[in-house]
Amino acid sequence: MNEDILDAELPVVIRVKRLTRMKTLFYDYLSIALIFPFLLAPFMGVLWLIEEYMNYGCLKIYAAIYSTLLLHKDGLNGRSLGKRKAGLQVIDIHTNKKASSLKCVLRNSVMFVFPGELLISLFNPARKLGDWMAGTKLVVQDRVSLSATKNEFKAYDKRALLKSFGLVFLISLLLIYLITGIYPLEHTFFSR
Repeated sequence: MNEDILDAELPVVIRVKRLTRMKTLFYDYLSIALIFPFLLAPFMGVLWLIEEYMNYGCLKIYAAIYSTLLLHKDGLNGRSLGKRKAGLQVIDIHTNKKASSLKCVLRNSVMFVFPGELLISLFNPARKLGDWMAGTKLVVQDRVSLSATKNEFKAYDKRALLKSFGLVFLISLLLIYLITGIYPLEHTFFSR
C-alpha cells in the first residue's frame, strides 16, 4: 500500500464478498485466541500464584484484557490482522477515510451486547449492526503484508494507543466486576 494515500480519502470500490467477510472474522478471532494466551501466560501465572484464595480475580482480569483486545482488533488504522490479510478496510461513512480507533471500538462493542450481530454479517457483509451504530462500513482495499503492518505500527502514535487501550481495559474490568458482582462466579461451574 502506498504510504502517501494512508490519510487520503479511501475509495469505496468493490462490494465486500460474504465469503471474504466470514474468512476475515474467522481469522481475527482465531488469531486473538491463539496469540492471546501466549502473551499473557507468564503474567497470569504470577497473578494466579499471588492470590491466596483465588477469588477469580485473575479470571476477571484475563477476561478484561481479552475483551480489550477484541474491542481494539481494528484499532490500528481501521484494519485487523484478518482485514489486512483479506484486503478489507473499516472506513467512516461520513468522510470515506479510515475509521478512528474510537469508532472501531464502538463498532466492535456491539458483539458483547448482541452476539447475533455476527449473523447480520452473513446478510450484509459490508455493514454489521456495529457499523450502523458507529457510522462505519467495510470496503475492499489493498492487502497488507506483515512487514508493512509492523512498519505501520512503528509509525503509529503509541501514546494514543495506550490511552485508548487503558480506558477500554478499565471499562471492561469495571463491567466484568459489576456483572460478576450481580451473578458471582462462585455460584457457577467454577465452584465445583
